Amino acid sequence: MKKQYLLLLAAILLCAVPKGIAQEYLELLQNPKANTTLQEVQQLAETYFANKDLGRGSGYKQYKRWEYKMERMVNEDGLIRKNFNRMTLDAALEANAIDLAGTNSRMAGWTDLGPTSYTNGSSGYNGGLGRVNVVGFHPTDGNTIYVGTPAGGLWKSTNGGSSWNPMTDALASIGVSGIAVDHSAPETVYILTGDGDGGDTRSIGVMKSMDGGATWASTGLSWNVTQNFRGYKLLMHPTDSNTMLVVTNGGIYKTTDGWNTSSNVRSGSFRDIEFKPGDPSVVYAVTGNTFYRSTDTGSTWAEISTGLPSGETRIALAVSPANPNYVYYLAGPSLGTGSFRGIFRSTDSGVSFSLMTATPNILGYATNGNDDSDQSWYDLAMAVNPSNAENIITGGINVWRSTNGGASLNAVSKWNEPTGSFEYVHADIHELAYNPVDGKLYVGSDGGVSVSSDNGQTFTNIWDGLQIMQFYRIAGVPSNPNLIIGGSQDNGSNVYSGSTTIQHIYGADGMDCMIDYNNPNTVYFAVQNGNFRKSNNGGNTSFSIRPSGSSGSWVTPYGMDATNPDIIYGGFTDVYRSTNGGSSWTNLGSNGTGALAIGVDDPARLYAASGSSIEMSSNTGGSWTNITGPWPSLTITFIAVDPADARKVWVTLGGYTAGQKVYESTDAGSTWTNVSGTLPNMPAYSIAYENTGGAPMDALYVGMAVGVYYKSDVTPWQLHETGLPNTPVYDLEINETNGKIVAGTFGRGLWEAPLFVNLACDVAISDVTATDTSCPGSTDGTVTVTATCSDCTGIDYTLTPTAPAGPPITQTDNGVFTGLAANSYTVTAANNGDPSCSVAWGSNPIVVNEGSETVVPTIACPGEITQTADAGSCSAVVTYTPPVGTDNCPGATTIQTAGLASGSAFPVGTTINTFEVTDTSGNTASCSFNVVVTDDEMPMAVCQDITVQ
Repeated sequence: MKKQYLLLLAAILLCAVPKGIAQEYLELLQNPKANTTLQEVQQLAETYFANKDLGRGSGYKQYKRWEYKMERMVNEDGLIRKNFNRMTLDAALEANAIDLAGTNSRMAGWTDLGPTSYTNGSSGYNGGLGRVNVVGFHPTDGNTIYVGTPAGGLWKSTNGGSSWNPMTDALASIGVSGIAVDHSAPETVYILTGDGDGGDTRSIGVMKSMDGGATWASTGLSWNVTQNFRGYKLLMHPTDSNTMLVVTNGGIYKTTDGWNTSSNVRSGSFRDIEFKPGDPSVVYAVTGNTFYRSTDTGSTWAEISTGLPSGETRIALAVSPANPNYVYYLAGPSLGTGSFRGIFRSTDSGVSFSLMTATPNILGYATNGNDDSDQSWYDLAMAVNPSNAENIITGGINVWRSTNGGASLNAVSKWNEPTGSFEYVHADIHELAYNPVDGKLYVGSDGGVSVSSDNGQTFTNIWDGLQIMQFYRIAGVPSNPNLIIGGSQDNGSNVYSGSTTIQHIYGADGMDCMIDYNNPNTVYFAVQNGNFRKSNNGGNTSFSIRPSGSSGSWVTPYGMDATNPDIIYGGFTDVYRSTNGGSSWTNLGSNGTGALAIGVDDPARLYAASGSSIEMSSNTGGSWTNITGPWPSLTITFIAVDPADARKVWVTLGGYTAGQKVYESTDAGSTWTNVSGTLPNMPAYSIAYENTGGAPMDALYVGMAVGVYYKSDVTPWQLHETGLPNTPVYDLEINETNGKIVAGTFGRGLWEAPLFVNLACDVAISDVTATDTSCPGSTDGTVTVTATCSDCTGIDYTLTPTAPAGPPITQTDNGVFTGLAANSYTVTAANNGDPSCSVAWGSNPIVVNEGSETVVPTIACPGEITQTADAGSCSAVVTYTPPVGTDNCPGATTIQTAGLASGSAFPVGTTINTFEVTDTSGNTASCSFNVVVTDDEMPMAVCQDITVQ
């Protein structure tokens, strides 16, 4: 009996461990501590998933996505509690990489290739364009809709979803999880940045637009690089548009002045929030497993538990003006339980709840609810019909509907095609929201946005026009520049054929891919974790070619021999090689899960990377040598090889360590040189080598978290072209046939630009003239430079003072310099788009002389002044305006050289007053005037009697 008890206790403990580990790994993933490292989360997650089914609904896929991105962002310390999006934005601004005017780049050249729509191929089964997190509405115009995406920013439609326009391409790698439109001034729009559900992007706070989304500014709620926030929802007060609330993993924030200021009114990791319809003083909010209620518009909160379950890990809330007292509570399962906790309803404004149903499992893949799958930590949503509070809609992997307040539910949509009697709404529902203007129901899913006009019975997908696909890898073929295959997150593998409408050839998450350069109908693509597939008919049908016993990474690299396309490679935990297009494989050893490259001129030379380490084989994998360079412990993201010399190799590095982006070796990895140069401090995700034939040498393109950069042996790193949205560039594909480079972005689809052309420098200065200063010491000299350039984006004119030396003066497209002091100046002119293209004036220096003083100053005196002597006096006090001399140059001085000053007592008679002016060169002039004082008083005789005795 004792033995049986101990066995039972052991079994209970063994069952309890994974659940605890699961909760810990997910908690650290979503809400890391200051010292949480990627390695710590990886250990906990792998322990949890070790003995589990890793298929659909297990959450393993979402974890591996997160891990893949995080490996490419962390620094050597592995710490994940950093606001990587704020770091990217700051680095892009510092490097002037975000530059709408294009002043630090060559001529604009990036154009979009889509995709903006898709068709299903024979094997395509869950197509879409990209994930939509949130939908927002104009308060009076039902056709104006906003959607927020995880990495492609905010989009706007003014025609009910018939077409869409991006609104935040100028912002760096931005996600959107909350939208609020001012109901009193609809051109004012607020967005809560970041990707709450998936963590593709971190939140940098709330941003505000006052012109309908055309331009944006930060608000008082902005988070810095040390604040690792996920934002989940933004809610605006229904009558006071200055009062808003957001829920984040750092608590609930409230503003009453439009986010000029805000305060954290409740700590904790919150996921959802709602106002009570008709009474916004009552607010409901939830963490992953706790319900809170406020009766003072969210300033203070009380926990409510009556009638509610425990142990759930995510909750969605919903309310309806049809019955303001109703509050619906959809509880996702605790991790590892495999079924949802139930739908609960309150009929007393959130004071108490009752269970409506806990069956079937409405969070899984099965439309009858008989599976045990869910991924509610990633996708969970609910809405209630604003006209009928008994009609509720829920979203997990599929959309479900109830007409009796959640007592029973039926699946409406099916995540994959063909759907049979169900509607096709892409898997993984992140948003369910009714438009308050027209009552239409909108769904945000991993494929885009859908709408229902009949309260969730039927749906129309209105995602066409949203160019938001998140590409991991792309591949082309020289013979057909219009043929590209790409693997994307959530929306599988797709083929681009020259139109923005792509063909969806396979589902799941699409990964690395290749095209047979001799037979473009033979294409290779992959599903996550190394599930390689091959098609011999352009993707219409395909079959697995995964090596038996192999273990791959999230994005397992492919490689193809440059002389025989049937020789292919796979970068698993061991590198595999096939000589028959994947029919059979040979294990070559070495770990190639991070990056893989094969020599072109020497196909026996192989490079394989994993983490921060790289190995090289010179004998087709017969032996391997560790050639890891002197870089920090940062993830190697890509490898490029010179097609003319396989010993020349470059690697790109992830992370945010300044000056650690690209390394070069010219001897097959025996030595390495850091060639990061002036690249901005953000992850370098991809690299491509342009085969120029040696003129110039080493023409490289690097795709970064923002922008594509170019360098060669004669051109330093510079931003390549303009017009590319500020989104991560995960892959680059060069086609020398048409002279173009294609960027596969993670959030804004495919973009194309011309390759760098090192145009001849034809800047020429034809004339330089100078005008001296007018006077000694003045600053009114001028220099006029006349220059020409046929291929310049603009001309930068520069004057540099030399005697004495001074800072250079640069003007763009304006060769007239004014306000100059006397000096000698060197004159140069340069291509504004390429500073290395510059020319100096052949007769340097040009001299601006100091003006000389030759003009005699002038002075004018007043006329003669006549005044009567003061009564009883022989003088008169006389005042006058003293004359002041003038000169053509400043600095002239005037003095009185004779006579008396104004206000003096002038004697009877004539006094001559003389004034003299002297300029700075000693030239003089003078003038005089008389002051005449007359004595008009009659003399008075005074007689004195004299008595003579």
